[in-house]
Amino acid sequence: MDEQILTQLRVGNPAERREGVRQAAESGDPAYIKALWAIHDGDPSQEMRDLAQNAVAQIRRGQKARAAAEAGKSASPPTERPSSLLRPPAGGRASGPSRSPSAVLPVLIVGALFIGLVGVVVWAVINAVSTPIQQAASTIDFISRLANPRQFPVAEGSSAPDRLTGEFWVGTTIPYSSFYVLEPTGETPPGGWSMLLVLHDWLTDGLVMMQPYAQRAAEEGVILVAASWDHRMTMMTYEGDWFYTEDLFEMLGTVWTYYPLHERAQVVSGFGWGANLASSISASYPDAFPGVVLGGADQYSQPPRGSTTHYAVIIGEDDTSEGTNRPQQALDFVLAMRTQEMPVWSAEIIPGLGHEMPALQIDKAFELLRLLRTGGP
Repeated sequence: MDEQILTQLRVGNPAERREGVRQAAESGDPAYIKALWAIHDGDPSQEMRDLAQNAVAQIRRGQKARAAAEAGKSASPPTERPSSLLRPPAGGRASGPSRSPSAVLPVLIVGALFIGLVGVVVWAVINAVSTPIQQAASTIDFISRLANPRQFPVAEGSSAPDRLTGEFWVGTTIPYSSFYVLEPTGETPPGGWSMLLVLHDWLTDGLVMMQPYAQRAAEEGVILVAASWDHRMTMMTYEGDWFYTEDLFEMLGTVWTYYPLHERAQVVSGFGWGANLASSISASYPDAFPGVVLGGADQYSQPPRGSTTHYAVIIGEDDTSEGTNRPQQALDFVLAMRTQEMPVWSAEIIPGLGHEMPALQIDKAFELLRLLRTGGP
């Protein structure tokens, strides 16, 4: 990063700022993004704000191109194990002292009886606990899939098969952002699949946010999508909604194109910073998601009058960390929505809860999906 360019981005002279924006864009260095965002957010000139946003977009395009080039490099072949480790000893038999057949026979008989007895016991145990074992096996398989995502199919014009098989995908747009997709299993339902998008809190990640929803999504036949950002790499501040919104719609464009989705059964559920982003998106793009679940938010964006988006607001009674009274902010949002004749579908303050995502948020997300799919609420 060139300190001279950074200084130009921060000076009061518009001509110098404009030149700094141009040089920052041409450099392609993401280290300038934070300063460019500050111009976009606070410069009195609309022209300068637009230039800053275009500069960020240019830097992002460069990042994507570099990421694509890196992805295209062939990986080195795996190292083969030495063949000597795979071959048996000479003659095909293990070395050791030999025994006569008469000495071996009693041992074989006793061994066979012992194995038979063990087999009977194991059979009885399996029959007694077959259901728990099957459930455990299913859980192990599920966890294994989450630990080994496949690369999301991004070939132009590609589409999902008519029958989904429970794949777990990961897709990457630029180095600091990615998305995860967990498919259910089964044939495409009439009207298309329901989709739930989850957005994580500040300085966490999408996979952590996804896990509490995952088993439920698989059971209810819902495509689960989690957007993920490495906030330490973005060079953006907590309030940079416009920046992350652009990322998000790029991710979702891939998902929306690939899967046949139900027109109304699409919900976004965010917690903390993710709820702030969900609220901002639903206000700026009220047709993007028919349902929005906001948990632990501290910034609410009111949608335009007449919006038909259905909101669920969930907050802990003790969620007042860092001097922020989130319960009061939630109440203010709910009252403002009622004043605008857009009543919130569900609003809950949970006694004794701090800044943590409650199970109720997961329940509300799936309840709202079901209602939207059937024409409600």
